[in-house]
Amino acid sequence: VALVADVIAETAKFDKPVKGQDPKKALFRINRDIRFTKDKSPYKTHFSAVIAPGGKKDPGSHYYFHIDH
Repeated sequence: VALVADVIAETAKFDKPVKGQDPKKALFRINRDIRFTKDKSPYKTHFSAVIAPGGKKDPGSHYYFHIDH
């Protein structure tokens, strides 16, 4: 969350409408419910977030990034 908050703050320097976006609402889910499945593999193997003035559901343009090993 802290990393995404920093990226939002830096992006807001050149794209003012993204200023103040909630970093928790920018993150994508990384885990899934594995309680009742035999396949215990992770939902995905990378961390990702989207930065947009209205959050992930904003119909306009977005900044997207993900970090993988």
